[in-house]
Order: sequence, then C-alpha cells, then structure tokens
Amino acid sequence: MQMRQMKLRYRFVLLSLLVLLFMTGCETSRYKHAHSIYEAKNYAGAILAMDDYIKTAKNGAYITRAEMDRSDSYFQLGKLSMEKKNWKLAIRLFILANSDQADHLLDHCYYQLAEDAFQSGDITTGLLYYDLIVNEVPSSELVPDILLRKIRIALDTYHDIRKAWQVYMVLYNRFPESPVEIEARPLISSFISQDVADAVEVGKKKEYDRALATLFEIKKYPVGDKISIGNEIANIYFAKADSDIGSKNYMDAVNNLKLAVQYSPDKKDFADQKLRSIAAVYIDLGNAEVRKRNFDDGIHYYQESFKIIPDYAMANKLIQDANTLRKNIDTAGDLVKAGEQFEMNRKFKEALENYQRAYDLDRQDEYSRHIFLVSNIIEAEKNPETFAYRIITEYKGGKLTKAIAAKKKSLLLTNKADDVKDSGWKIMHSPGQYKYEARYDLYTLDQSFFYVFQVNLKERLIVPLNKLSENLMQ
Repeated sequence: MQMRQMKLRYRFVLLSLLVLLFMTGCETSRYKHAHSIYEAKNYAGAILAMDDYIKTAKNGAYITRAEMDRSDSYFQLGKLSMEKKNWKLAIRLFILANSDQADHLLDHCYYQLAEDAFQSGDITTGLLYYDLIVNEVPSSELVPDILLRKIRIALDTYHDIRKAWQVYMVLYNRFPESPVEIEARPLISSFISQDVADAVEVGKKKEYDRALATLFEIKKYPVGDKISIGNEIANIYFAKADSDIGSKNYMDAVNNLKLAVQYSPDKKDFADQKLRSIAAVYIDLGNAEVRKRNFDDGIHYYQESFKIIPDYAMANKLIQDANTLRKNIDTAGDLVKAGEQFEMNRKFKEALENYQRAYDLDRQDEYSRHIFLVSNIIEAEKNPETFAYRIITEYKGGKLTKAIAAKKKSLLLTNKADDVKDSGWKIMHSPGQYKYEARYDLYTLDQSFFYVFQVNLKERLIVPLNKLSENLMQ
C-alpha cells in the first residue's frame, strides 16, 4: 500500500516538471517571437507583441528585456516622427519611452514647438512649452538659456518685474555662477533697486518682518548694491529696536541693534550709542535701588547692563562703589555703636571721634546730630556759663542782644541816662542736666523789663520763660 502511494507521488512530480518545462519553453518562444519583430524594426508591431507578452509573462528577466525593447521601440518611433517634424507625436512617443535618451530628444521637441509658437506671435503658448522643458526635463542643457529668455520676455514684452525676479531666482538656484546666470544679473539689477525701495516703504509702515523678508531674499542673490541693501536692513533693525525700547522690551532691542551691526558694520558707533542709552536705563534703576540702600537689587540691575555692553566699565565702577558704600555703611554703624558706648561712659572726646568718622563714611542726619550733641556736651563740660552766654548772644546772629539794645535805646529817648539801668546778661544754673538760665533786666524809675530764658546747652535750644521774652524771640 505504501509502495503504491510513493509511485503515485513520483508520477505527479514528474508530470508537474514536464508541464513547467513546456510552459517555460512556450514563454521563451513568445518573447523570442516579439523580439524578432523588434529586431526587424517593426516597432509598432513590436510594441503590440511586447504588450501582449508582458500581460501573461512570469519570467522576471524576460519581462525586463521585453520592457526595454518596448521602450526603445517607442523611442525609435519618436525619432522617426522628429524626422518628419511631427513634434507633438514625437513628444507622446518619447514620453511613453520613458528613458534618458528619450528625454534628451523630448526637450528639443518642446523647444521646436515653442519656437514655432513664438514665430507665429503666440508668446503664451511658447512659454508653456518652455515650462514643460524646465519642469519635465530639468536636466536639459537648454534650461539655462530658456530661463534667461523667459526673463527677457517678462521684462521686454510684459514689463513684469515680479515674474522676471521669480524666474531669475530659479536660474540662480539651479545654475549659480554659470555664464547664463551672470548674463542675467544686469537685467535684474536694472529694477531690483525699486524692490529695495518698496521694502523700505513697507518697513516705514512698521511691517518690519515683511520688509526684512523681502530684503533678505534679495540679499541672497548677486544683484543690486549689497552695501545699500545691508544698510536698509540695518535701518529696519534700528527701527525695530526703537519700537522695542518704547515698549520697554530692552533685550529684544539689544538683539535688534546687534543684528543691525551685522548687516552694516559702519553703523556700529550709532548702535553702540543706542546700546549705551539702554544700558543707562539699568544703571538708573540700579542707582535708585542703591539710594534706597537695596544694594543686592542695585547690583543686579548694574549686572543686567553686561548683557547689553559686556564688561561695561561704568557698571563695574558702580558695582565697586555700591560694595564700598555698603561696607562704609556697616562700618559707620559699628562706629556709632562704639561712640554711644563711649558717651554712656562719659568719654565724650572718644565718642565724638567715632561719630565724626561714621559721618565721613555715611553722611546720615542721625550721625550729624550725634556730632552736634556730643560737641555741645564737650563745650558744656568745659565751661557751661561761657557756653550758655555764647548761645544766647549768638542766637540768630545776635537777635536777642540787638533787640534788648534797641529797647534800651528807646527808653533813653524818654528817660535820663542815669535813670535807665541794665543788669547785663546773668547766667545761672537751672534745674536739669546741661540747662542754664540767662537773665537780662532793664529798669527805669517807673518801669521794669525782665528777660528770662532757659538755655539747653546740649541741644543749643533757648526757651523763653515769660511773655516779654517770648515776644522778643518772635
């Protein structure tokens, strides 16, 4: 039973191999038949035979050869059509050929149709054929000259500088520094200055980015006055910076000023001037904080100016001054504390020295008052009566003494000289530390005038002790 099954299986495999050999032989024969038609230069028949063969073929190698034969058949038919100047048919056949050699002739067909259109005055159609060459056969040697001619037509026939510019950009991007591209430059330069001027006007309307986009695009190409274009770009960046400053976007302004210098190095001094004006904003903010003794905040603002002007000398000096001032303030505070301790211990000379040194370091009203009071105490300790006399007689430039003298003079006008008496200034100790009483009496036979003041030696204050004295001080 098993032997019988093996025999059946063997017969099936053998039969399959025979069928395969038969079919392979048939496919080979079919390809050779189609190829013989191709070799006989019956290209139309070869195309039909190859198409029929490829529909059912299984052998990849034969299929590839058949496709190559079919492509060349289309190519050969295209060449025959070219010889007969049947350009449109040749184009269709070359497209079907879909090969490099077909493309090499395809562009010439398009070119001939374009020339025919131009000769008949149909410029639009001629340009369409030119576009077919540029787009469908980009490797064609005709493309540079076609692009140049399109530029001339755009300028001379249509006066369309926008179109000429677009075509030139294609020419430059694909064939930079080629003889044809160099020949096209003067044509573009003849109008590109107007494009620059138009962009400048857009910038004046504060459409800065749109204006810059136009100028950047122009600057990429070797046309126009590069220095002039760079200057206009810089001017727009300056305008952007001014706008940023007005909006207090200082870092954006700094970036725009630096970009301006990149495109116009000659404007560096002008840009630096503007950078210094921005840096001055941070300097002023820092100064305001330092005046309030917020030293960390002040130094932070000074350091911000380094983002504008690296290692800015003025900011460095102000940081140094702020740190020195902070140190002086701390030292002055310590000196005052020591002075107060000396004062408590009645070492007034040492206290005064500390207060004066503190005031030299930090001119605070508080420290000035310490100096004033201790100086007065020292004077009071040396000779209180003399000090009190000086205070009373020097009050407002000797006002009290002059007023009393004037009163005495008026009494002499109505009284005999011997009837007018005065006591002169009498200085006497008064209750309270560093307080003295200053008296001055005027007499006539029927009148008495008693002027009495309390003098605070420590404060150098004079207080009237009666109404008459009060009136005298007014």
